[in-house]
This record gives sequence, C-alpha cells and structure tokens, in this order.
Amino acid sequence: MQLNNPARQGIPIYLSLMIMWMSASVYSQSGMMSPGEIDEFSKILRSQGQVSPLDLSDLSQSTFKIYWLSPDRRASLNFEQRIAAYAGGQNTTMEYRWTWPDELITTRGEIPIVVFTSEHPWPDTLPWSSKGFRIRLGAPLDTHFAGLQLPDPRRSWMDLAAQYIFGGITLGSNGKIVTGKRVSYLPASYFGLDEEYLYQRLDSILQLGLDSAAFPGAELAIAYKGSVIYQKSVGYHTYKDIYSVRPHDLYDLASLTKVVSGVNSLMTLYDEGKFDLNKNLEDYFPYFNGSDKGALSMKRILTHSAGFVPGMGYYNMAKKKNGRYFRNTLSLTPHGQYDYAITDSIYTSQKFNKFIYKSIKESPLKPGNEYKYSGLFFLLIPDLVVNQSGLTLDTYMQKTFFDPIGAFDTEFNPTRTHPIHQIVPTEVDDYWRHQLVHGKVHDEGAAVLGGVSANAGLFSTGTDLIKIGEAWRRNGTYGGKRYWSAKTVDIFTRCYYCDEGNRRALGFDRPPLPDQPANSYMSPLASQESYGHSGFTGTMIWVDPAKEYTFVFLSNRVNPTRDNSKLYRFNIRPALHSVLYEALEKDFDSKMVRKP
Repeated sequence: MQLNNPARQGIPIYLSLMIMWMSASVYSQSGMMSPGEIDEFSKILRSQGQVSPLDLSDLSQSTFKIYWLSPDRRASLNFEQRIAAYAGGQNTTMEYRWTWPDELITTRGEIPIVVFTSEHPWPDTLPWSSKGFRIRLGAPLDTHFAGLQLPDPRRSWMDLAAQYIFGGITLGSNGKIVTGKRVSYLPASYFGLDEEYLYQRLDSILQLGLDSAAFPGAELAIAYKGSVIYQKSVGYHTYKDIYSVRPHDLYDLASLTKVVSGVNSLMTLYDEGKFDLNKNLEDYFPYFNGSDKGALSMKRILTHSAGFVPGMGYYNMAKKKNGRYFRNTLSLTPHGQYDYAITDSIYTSQKFNKFIYKSIKESPLKPGNEYKYSGLFFLLIPDLVVNQSGLTLDTYMQKTFFDPIGAFDTEFNPTRTHPIHQIVPTEVDDYWRHQLVHGKVHDEGAAVLGGVSANAGLFSTGTDLIKIGEAWRRNGTYGGKRYWSAKTVDIFTRCYYCDEGNRRALGFDRPPLPDQPANSYMSPLASQESYGHSGFTGTMIWVDPAKEYTFVFLSNRVNPTRDNSKLYRFNIRPALHSVLYEALEKDFDSKMVRKP
C-alpha cells in the first residue's frame, strides 16, 4: 500500500538532478566554503533583520519548484542539490527562465523558490504566496523587499541560503550561524576540528577498503553537532566498474532495518499507548498462547535474551522432500495469492507469514536469559503494526516518519519508485535465487515476506540515515516536529541487563561492556551513551549523544559473495569510526587499520 505522496509515484526522472550527482566522490562541504564565508553570510542575515525560513515541520506532502531568473548560473546546480538534500530529489525541480512567469503556484501546488536579480525587479502584477521563498541578487539593498538579499550568487552563499530556507541553519543568540531544526552542511573546521586531519584519514581508510576489495562501493556520512561535516561515495556498484556509486544511490540496509523501521515503529506505538513493554508475546500474538514462547517478555525479546534461535532457512523449510513447496509458501509460477516475485521463477504467497508463525512456534527455545542475537521476533513486527495501527509496516513508517522528515529514499521494495541503476546490487546468489540480487532484498527471510519485514528489507541512502540518526540524537525531534518523547527514546536506547553481561538496548546495539572484548564493527572508543546497529550487507549507523554525532557507513560488501570477510578482517568500520573519536580528541592511532 502506498500513500499519495508525489515523491513515491512511479520512477522519477529529473535530468537536472542526474547532472547534479555526476561526481562519484563528493564531499558535502570540503573545499566548498570556509568559516569566513559563513561569517559573511551571518552578517548579511543580521543586516536584513528577521528573514523567515519556510514554515515546514512536515515535508510529506510538499514539492518544490525553483525558478532561476539570473544569467549567472554558476551556483544553480549546487543550490538545487542542497534543496534536494532536504526535500528529496523526487520533489525538487528547477526551471531556468529569462522572463517572469505568469504565475508561480502551479496546479500541483508546488512551493515556489525564486532567485532573481536587482536588474529584473519583481513585477507588481505577479502575485506572491507566503508559502514560498524569494532570493534577490545584487545591490543596492531594497528595504521594502520581503525575502533574502545577497550581493551575488556565489556558491557558498547559495548553499547556505538553501540551508537557511529549510531551517538547517539559523542565527544564534551571538549572531553567528548555528545548526537549526534540521541538519546543516557546514565544514568540520567551522566546529574547530582539524579538517585536513579528519578528511585525509577517512579518505585513506575508504581507499584501503577499495584497494583490498572489502567492497565494490561505499558511502560514509558523518554529522557532528547537527551538521554533516563529511559525506563521500567511493567505488562502483560492482567490480565490473561500470556504474560509479553516487550520494543518491540506495543500499540494502539488511539488519539496520531492525532499528530504522522495527524499533522506530514500536517507539511510535509505545508513545500512542498501543505497545506495552511489560506485556508478553502472547498478548500481541495469541497464536503463541500456551506455547513455550507465549510468556516471553517484550524486554527480553528485544534485548535478544529470550532464548530464540538466531534464524531459520524458511526458503528450505518451505520445500517438501519431493522438491515441491508446501501450501501458502512459495510457487514456481505467479498465480492468485502468489504475487510477489522473488525471482522470475520463485513467487511468494501473501500467507507465508502463517508458515513463519508455525516455524517460530515449533523452534527450540534455549532456557535461561543468555544473550543470543535473533531476528525471529522482527519477522512478526509487521503484523503487530497492522493489528495496532491498521496500516502495513511500510505505509506506517512512510506516513508517521520517513516522509515527514524528508527521508524519501528510505523504503521497502525500492524499484516501485526508483530506477534500477540508482540501487546498489548485493550478492550473486548461487544457492537459492541463482542470480544477481538487485533491487530486491538480500535477506531470505524478508524476501519470502514480500520484501517487507522489520528484520531486513529497507533500502536507504546516507543522506536519509543521517536525518534518522539525528532524530534519535535529538531525543525524538527533527525539523521542528516531535516524533517520540524524549523519555521513550531513553527507554529504548538504555542498557537493560548490563548486570547479566548483556550490552543490548531494546532493539538497538550498544558498545561492549568494560570487561568485554571489542566489537567487530564499532570503535572501541564508543561511549557507553552511544547506540546503533550494523547490517550483514556491510552497513552501520551509530549515534553518540555524549559526543554529539551521527555516523553512517553503507557498502555492498556481499557483492559478489557473502563469503567476503575483508570488511571485518581489515577493521574498516571500526577504523573509520575511531577516526572520528580521535579527531575529537586529536589522538589518531594508525595501528587501528590492519594492512592487507
């Protein structure tokens, strides 16, 4: 089920945005602006009094059209790129004009953003919507103009103007530019960090990953104090070196889905009084009543200490000894309820979840409360969401969170709205699907559920995940809207059974306890206030409220095979993660990286 959001209707093709993303390796800010240019922009804002940004706390139904009426187009694509980072590329279009249009509000209700020059003043006959934003270029200052005025369209100022329009930056009490209600895009040096030190070390580790074939392509994005200080895409979609990875490419998140979709949906239901952590499995799934799993508590399940097995091969379990599939599971041809194509020759039933219920109910349960990572409960969360909200998990997350914050590239089954060349492929599956998994979820459990699961199935970008991580770091608020109470974020991200040696929060992972060995994907420097998750395909999101950052790493290390363990062997993720901590502490240790 899909909502009527313009960003999610069909495959969007915007030539200007394709041009915009032509570089395969793009810093969000490095080399684009200096602290001095930012200070100049703050002086411009102060000299014009209060220029109000767009009043948009919810981006779910907003589209934007940029009218560029200036012969100087040097900064136009950068301006459009920054607008798209907030509003979504699918929601952003630009029109270059030499003459004034007859109207600025189209039949689709787009919000206009107009850039014009003092040589071509605003026509008195052209009506203006208070919902839009105007930028006047050139001198002298017009004291009667209601909008932002800039002396010229230099790249740094137009970038900052886009950030200001969407509330990414604002003027602080000291008259300086500070991060606002959304993420900003300011250089690391603006926050007192050694930019060269940070970028060179991150670059070298990413290059090591490429040179050692730890992954064909990857993206790293870091936000500090609410500002994206580093964002870079490297490599290619596959080792054939045909398609370079770009910042708008979608990666299969694997188990990041557990927190980005599963836990986020539970936190929303918790705030609505529709999910109670003090209840048991059978309270939400009566099917398990009377079984050895019915009385398992939600807290134990979400901290992976309920005794569940890690997972099961449902695609194999669905097959009979004669090679045919059990009823309501899989089919070799599409018909009736078998309407989701895993491949051209494997179709899953809409009722496969019943088979999963039965498999989980009959699976062995380990006694005691020992920590053992398991994805079984996350396969059930979509049904919990439907039962409590009346919406499918994908629609629920789209309506309550992804679209409002502007995470339009975060979704299940992404080929519905994105061209295949914008999606990074995963494994060449020679065991079950016998083809390259591209545009479909890699995880087999999510695949048999039609691609929608809280265990795996989401695809996303670094730009979107930074927004999501910042909503956690900001205690449930983003863009001027509250998504969860601060208390709820604290409840779900705290450690519950540390005294038992279990580091886990509710769904979220946390750093190893002081007496435990280092983790394979996070930095040993991560504070005990931090939390996040990793994914099998080579992904990671981590938030540290104490250090005020959000860290996102995406890769397709499983291409062409899941047997590639170099991402772990060479400590790529913990090394990248540690560089951030060491940049904050000015203490880099090159021994973190193991040479191939």
